[in-house]
Order: sequence, then structure tokens, then C-alpha cells
Amino acid sequence: MYIVKYTGPGAVLAKPPAPAAPRPTPPLATPPVAAPTKAVPAKAVPSSSFGFGSLRRVTVRSRRAGVTIIVPGAGKARGTLEVRKGRSTIALGTATGTATRAGKLRLTFRLSKPAEASLRRAVAARRTRRTRGVLRVSFTGTGGAEHTRNRTVSIAMTRGR
Repeated sequence: MYIVKYTGPGAVLAKPPAPAAPRPTPPLATPPVAAPTKAVPAKAVPSSSFGFGSLRRVTVRSRRAGVTIIVPGAGKARGTLEVRKGRSTIALGTATGTATRAGKLRLTFRLSKPAEASLRRAVAARRTRRTRGVLRVSFTGTGGAEHTRNRTVSIAMTRGR
């Protein structure tokens, strides 16, 4: 099979393309005037995670300890307060909480009597009357994504009522 293009006399040729219309020159653009912007505080920026704020110390009173965390929205939080004693880690207590909106969420840890006695011995052995512990909190937002944070805290005890 041969493909031949006849360009001789009487040939049907395609019309040549029309010349391109000259493009109008755009008017000189004036630089846009920047509208004054309002600074957004760091707290107001939405986040997918949660934080502890400035939490550094947890005080146990009457076998209870309270911690406030900052959550990005509705969801559930579960926390564990642990203390290191020798080579082992002792879980002092757990707490759960449900947030209905973004903001602060209070978790209250309730210690058992054996956990309180163990903490009391650990604190009594130190001159500062405080010991180091770890706060582990997991937050699951309504979307289902779970975020876990750990914070090293100083744990102190006061006499109950």
C-alpha cells in the first residue's frame, strides 16, 4: 500500500491557516494594595493533636491527682500516671475523659491504696519530697485518629483532708 499526496494542478489543498490576530497588550497593572491582616494567636490555629500546655508538676492529694490537657476538638482521652521506682515502673492511676469541643479537658487520676503507699515511700526517700514520673495520654478525635503524648512531670504529695 502506497500513500501519495498529489500537489499538482487541480489538486485540492487545505486553506492556509488564518494569520493570528494580534494580541492586545494588557494595561499596566498596578500593584495590589495589601489589606491589613490581623495576627492569629498561636492558640487559635487548629491542630490535629493535643498538648499539655505548661504542665510540669502533678500534686497528689487524698489519693487524687488532676491534670488539664488542651484538645483540638471533640474526642476521648485516656491517661496513665506512672512513677519510676528502682528498675521498674509503677502505674499510679488511670483517667479517662470525653471532650465535646476544642479547649481544655480535665483528667482526674485516682490512686489505689497500694499505689499511694508506694508513691509515699518514693517521695519520702527524696530530700525535695518530689519524684519524677511520666504522664502518658492518648487522645482519639471523632475522626478516629489516635495521638499519644508523653510528658515527664514532677510528682509531689500533700496530706489529705
